[in-house]
Amino acid sequence: MAEIIERKKKDGTFSYMIRVYSGRTRDDKVITKCKTVTPPTGMGKKKTEKWMQEQAILFEQKVTNGLVLDSDVLLDALSDAPPQYSLIVQLALLIGARRGEICALRWSDTDLEKGTISINRTVQFIPGTGLVFNPPKTKRSRRCIRIGSDCVELLREYQRYQKAERFRIGSAWVRKVTLENGKVVDNDMLFTKWDGEPMDPDIISTWFPKFLTEHGLPQVHFHSLRHTNASILIAAHTPITTVSGRLGHAQTSTTLNYYASAIQSADAAAADTLEGIIKVRERKQA
Repeated sequence: MAEIIERKKKDGTFSYMIRVYSGRTRDDKVITKCKTVTPPTGMGKKKTEKWMQEQAILFEQKVTNGLVLDSDVLLDALSDAPPQYSLIVQLALLIGARRGEICALRWSDTDLEKGTISINRTVQFIPGTGLVFNPPKTKRSRRCIRIGSDCVELLREYQRYQKAERFRIGSAWVRKVTLENGKVVDNDMLFTKWDGEPMDPDIISTWFPKFLTEHGLPQVHFHSLRHTNASILIAAHTPITTVSGRLGHAQTSTTLNYYASAIQSADAAAADTLEGIIKVRERKQA
């Protein structure tokens, strides 16, 4: 059950902190997630109470479903993570790609001058067969995603790190990789095992919860980083068609269904913003 704490501001208005239980750390300390919200201006007491209950329910649902993770705290913790894992997590946040898509990336899929990353394949482990590369499931899953200058710099730094590692390993480094449809190419995978072999996405899923526990972070699924990416874009009023395209959803309706609550919250915020800018009542009185 979410806890709602009222706080009075200096200007006499009120904000509310929503606190939700999110599990326990390895040493049995309680983990909570908090969010501060401010009701739209002009709301009466009963409407404010109803609005706050709705906000609390939505936030509790997000926490329960593993959709809430403090990205700032997470990024601070990543400074202690191995460079490879650190970049994988940051890419999940920055481009919203699936773990199989990230682990299947090649340097030839990146254009650091133009600032783009292309999703051209995915990889998965199949028992009895091993790692298998496949084309994306749908045409929309094959996509080119724009990235910012910070992400470009992250990739450049990691590229330098990987080159040093490859030089250190020497002749043990795997030179060729077999991709989808049996195509053999020079090994230019972004993420690999110690010897250059392609990385199994399950390794990330095994490492990530251990990493969260060690740093006292809430236990969420790695896939939640993709949800965080989408929620941030929606909150920034990015067109849903753009969000859907970046996520690689087969249809825009898929995005609408997945992120209905986030879209509703963004729509409410947009309405409040408009009312703050366009003073309809004041103009009528004038």
